Amino acid sequence: MCDVTSPALVLGSTQPDGDVDWERAASKQVEVTRRSGGGGCVFLSPGAQVWLEVWLPRSDPLWVDDVAKSFFWLGDTWLRALRALGVRDVAVCPEASIGNPLARRICFAGRGPGEVLADGRKVVGLSQRRNRLGSAFHAASLLTWDPQVVLELLVDDNDQQSRASESRLLLEQAARGLGDVVTKLELEKAFLAALPG
Repeated sequence: MCDVTSPALVLGSTQPDGDVDWERAASKQVEVTRRSGGGGCVFLSPGAQVWLEVWLPRSDPLWVDDVAKSFFWLGDTWLRALRALGVRDVAVCPEASIGNPLARRICFAGRGPGEVLADGRKVVGLSQRRNRLGSAFHAASLLTWDPQVVLELLVDDNDQQSRASESRLLLEQAARGLGDVVTKLELEKAFLAALPG
């Protein structure tokens, strides 16, 4: 479990630096960093998400060679945790689904295999980085979701007001926070309790 102590924009391993409005990030005192796993950026701030990393060695019974299928054990763990907390209409995404044009740049705009949805909107984002020893999985479960914060930290290819409103609407429909039904501590405990074996 990782505790976030200050706001940060975490880029995916191959995400271009050019996606970031560096001047705005500096003016808002948002650190820009990079994770080893792929995908689009995730905005983190104190108390706004459960952020964790899980190491799975290749020798573990949960190991799956197929990269897409390798996320399902982790998605199922989140699913059990959320159901134990009474979160309704949760499901594990069976396959990648871009969702909208922002998905390449923003993790919670798209959907990937094993990621978790509540009421059809993404609540858990996953990524991983593999090497010969195993996989490092990164997971974030949103407690709050404010698309405007993320959009303000990215370079807008088309700076028109109508385009910005459209992007915000797409992101509002793509994801949601769970803070109205669970606390950070409850979610962390439920996740640990749901871990296999």
